[in-house]
Amino acid sequence: MVLYGQLIIGAPGSGKTTYCDGMQQYLRLLGRDCWVVNLDPANEVPSSVSDAEGASADNINTNEKSEENNHEGDGADGDNTNTQLPYETILDVCQDVISLDAVMTELQLGPNGGLIYCMEYIEHHLGQVMKSLKERLKSSPNAYLLFDLPGQIELTAHSSVVSRIAQRLVREFDLRLVCVQLVDAAICLTDVSKFIGAALVCTSSMMRLELPCVNLLSKMDLLQSSVGFSSLEMSTKQNDSDDESDCEYDDEFGTSPLPFNLEFFTQCHDLHRLVDYLDSSPMDFVANASNKEEIDPQFDYTEDEEYQSAQRRTRSS
Repeated sequence: MVLYGQLIIGAPGSGKTTYCDGMQQYLRLLGRDCWVVNLDPANEVPSSVSDAEGASADNINTNEKSEENNHEGDGADGDNTNTQLPYETILDVCQDVISLDAVMTELQLGPNGGLIYCMEYIEHHLGQVMKSLKERLKSSPNAYLLFDLPGQIELTAHSSVVSRIAQRLVREFDLRLVCVQLVDAAICLTDVSKFIGAALVCTSSMMRLELPCVNLLSKMDLLQSSVGFSSLEMSTKQNDSDDESDCEYDDEFGTSPLPFNLEFFTQCHDLHRLVDYLDSSPMDFVANASNKEEIDPQFDYTEDEEYQSAQRRTRSS
């Protein structure tokens, strides 16, 4: 049986959990049997400190028999799910496998090191995790799965653990998986440098995960308070011409910090045009890195033959 699902990633606070909750509700309204697989060991709110301490030893127990007994008889009824999460889970690693709080307590690790340890632990015991998930999917053979992952950039941009977990899930479950990467629009659309940084992070994650990717601007409803105008007003300013001036945002009152309209940022074409809106010129860094060699002040990098060739390849792809 072919399964379909989404792998949700993004920076901390970009809205991954809220997205999973909303997408689950939406798909269920459409008649799809949608369940969330929480693969974020830090996505928990312990009911009490004593409960967390009492469960810490069990959460990092590597005894296969005890883990099989814990998973035995579990279904998709959500009886053992984390009640602090807004969505319904079919499998929650915090409850069934390992939690960040337990690792930090037992191994004396910090948040980032503990999270990397947790993800590597999940990868090492992925066979047992998938066995438990298969047992629970028997009651929901046509389930649509949403995988909620941690938001630390180290896991996708610098480490291959998430990529290896995703590839194995695709093979074992015959899973048609797409990566949904969330970017906080209320932050990156208020600063050109932040948007360029977010675009580079998204590109790096796309190349490392090797999955079909959809990059989404989240929290668009907060743009009105952050930027000073509504996303609806931005989305209605569309132009059909290819002239560069058509992408400029028509800010009647001069209150918008955005140099171009929303279409420019959603399409991510010709990002070199944002260079002029940075606080400093990239040529300043070139001069400092080349032992203060003099650079022609009239030099225009957009006229460079290699740059123009790269632009033509980008537009034709």
